[in-house]
Amino acid sequence: MCLNFVIVYLYFCNVFKVVIIGTGNIAFHFSKVILENNNLKLCQIIGRQKKIDQEFEEKIDYENNIKKIKPADLYLICVSDNAIQSVSNKIEKNSSSIVAHCSGSTDIEILSNHENYGVIYPLQTFSKNREIKFSDLPILIESNNKKTLKKLDFFCKSLSEKIIYCKSNQRVFVHISAIFSNNFGNYLNVVSQKILKSNKLDTKIILPLIKETADKLFDLDAKDSQTGPAIRNDDETIKKHLHLLKNSEFFELYEILSKSILKNRNEL
Repeated sequence: MCLNFVIVYLYFCNVFKVVIIGTGNIAFHFSKVILENNNLKLCQIIGRQKKIDQEFEEKIDYENNIKKIKPADLYLICVSDNAIQSVSNKIEKNSSSIVAHCSGSTDIEILSNHENYGVIYPLQTFSKNREIKFSDLPILIESNNKKTLKKLDFFCKSLSEKIIYCKSNQRVFVHISAIFSNNFGNYLNVVSQKILKSNKLDTKIILPLIKETADKLFDLDAKDSQTGPAIRNDDETIKKHLHLLKNSEFFELYEILSKSILKNRNEL
C-alpha cells in the first residue's frame, strides 16, 4: 500500500459515510460494493420506487423522500443524465459534504450549486444480474477543489486500484468511445442474433466468434484485428450480402458499416 494512500486513510480514520441517490444498475452495484467495504458506510439509498432491491432490504435504510436524506460525507447521484440537476437542487447545501454524479457525458459544473462537488464515472457496463469486479475497474474522477479530490480519491481507491483523473471535456470522449465499443457493439450482436433466429439457426453458434473478437483486443490493437469482406475490399461478397438483406431492416446498417471500413481501410 503506497504511503500517500496510508496518509489519506489515517486522515479519514472515521468511516466514510455515503448516501446513494438512485436505484438503477449503477446504484445497485455501488451499493453492493460499498456494503462489502469496511472503510465505507452506506447510510441510505434514496429512490422513487416503493421498495428497494430485496438484496438490500434488511441491510440499509431506504427512503422515497429526498427531504429525509441522512448526513453523509458523499452524496452519490446515480440517476439518468437528464435528472441529475433536479436531484442536485434538492440536496441541501453543506460545506462538509460532497455531491457527485456518475455520468460520463454530463459536465461537472451541473453540480456547481454545491460547495464541494465532483464526478465518479466507473467505466463499465452494469446489469443487476451480473457480478462486477470493482478492484480492476477504471474509475474516472474529477472535483472542483483539491480537498474534495483527496476525499474522492480515498473513496474510489477503497473500491478500485485503477483511478484516473479526468476533466469533463476529456471524459465525454471516453464516454463516446464506450458507446461505440459497448452499446453499439452489443447492438450489433443483437442484430446477429436476430438474423440467425429469422433463419431458424441457433443463436449460440456465434458466441465463440464474439469471445475471440473480444479476447484479441488484449493482445492486438483493434485496427490489427479487423477482418472480413470490407477490409479485403471483397466487393462481390458485400453485394451478395446486401442482396440477401434487401428487404431487411439491417440493409442500411450493413451498407453504412461496410462503407466506413472501406473508407478507412488504409488506416486499418
